[in-house]
Amino acid sequence: MKEQFRDFKEAREFARSLGLKNYQEWREYAQTNNKPKDIPSAPNTVYKNKGWISSGDWLANGVV
Repeated sequence: MKEQFRDFKEAREFARSLGLKNYQEWREYAQTNNKPKDIPSAPNTVYKNKGWISSGDWLANGVV
């Protein structure tokens, strides 16, 4: 069964709420049990052509 993820905007809002400084921190966080199952570990793949712009946009950390 294919996993069901939150829509892009909701998932991005969640990711931004974490206050992570960079995508490396995101990758480390994504490997923990703290990440909800409906948030993808690889959002760049899941949300490609569905709103994904960059890791800086995903985390709203000012990195392009």
